[in-house]
Amino acid sequence: MVFLIATLWLAWTTKGQNMEIKGTVTDSLAGGGLPYASLVLKGTTLRTATDEADNFTFTAPSTTGTLTVSYLGYDTKEIQITPGKSTNLHIRLVPTGIALNEIVINPQKEKYSKKENPAVTLVRHLITLRKNNDPYNHEYYQYDRYEKMIFAMNEYEPKPGKNGKEGKFDFLVDYIDTLDIGTTILPISEREKIETIYYRKNPKTEKRLVKGNHSAGVDEIFSRDGIQQFLGEALREVDIFRNDIPLFLQRFVSPLSTIGPDYYKYYLLDTLEINGQPCVDLGFVPFNSETWGFTGHLYVTLDSTFFI
Repeated sequence: MVFLIATLWLAWTTKGQNMEIKGTVTDSLAGGGLPYASLVLKGTTLRTATDEADNFTFTAPSTTGTLTVSYLGYDTKEIQITPGKSTNLHIRLVPTGIALNEIVINPQKEKYSKKENPAVTLVRHLITLRKNNDPYNHEYYQYDRYEKMIFAMNEYEPKPGKNGKEGKFDFLVDYIDTLDIGTTILPISEREKIETIYYRKNPKTEKRLVKGNHSAGVDEIFSRDGIQQFLGEALREVDIFRNDIPLFLQRFVSPLSTIGPDYYKYYLLDTLEINGQPCVDLGFVPFNSETWGFTGHLYVTLDSTFFI
């Protein structure tokens, strides 16, 4: 009888030493939730993660402790847990600030590693979010698009006519332009356009409202149909959410392709604001300069969506 009472008392005491901790994890700037954020009770094996609704719940010993909260792209935060006072938490994480050091260029071979590279970690996370962030997977979307495209011949010099006579294409001299780097070009086609695009998934509809349009180049004085048909086929709209991108009658590996981390080098270059939204500037170049690939930038929002 004494043993039974002692056992019941021990069970009641053990239960009394635990407490339930629950709460949410959100972005401190945008206020959006952070699903699958990691929470660990420091010094123990107790851990959990926020669900898709940004909530978490777990049971911890009823003693003072430290809760470590982390999420990709955000500063890790430590919160002191006090029994009876820290059972309902609203945790706000701050986007990671990226400090830039002075860039030094030297002839030595660059030491680039994918292992423990925060830029590669970010890209892998973006790849897992492609389905959610691809506009074509949403019921509706609308955006403004500005496009400027120049199709030209580099280092163009008109050939002189025979016996001092004028050549048939001497008039092209009036169209020659010089870039800032000193390269001489002959613009074949120069187009500039700003438009608003509206998309509906079901039934599938896409409308383009052109607000401004300008074109120039040598194709203005020739038949435009053939040139425009070629440009329309060669210079398709780029969709980075696909594994490959058709362009110039070739197929290029997208910087967000599932094989992207094996094909490109990625760099976290800067943090900046675009329309008031904190973003990170993610630079990328092909591993091999002789391969067909892109060199460019992706601007990724520093919130729970990581939208591009």
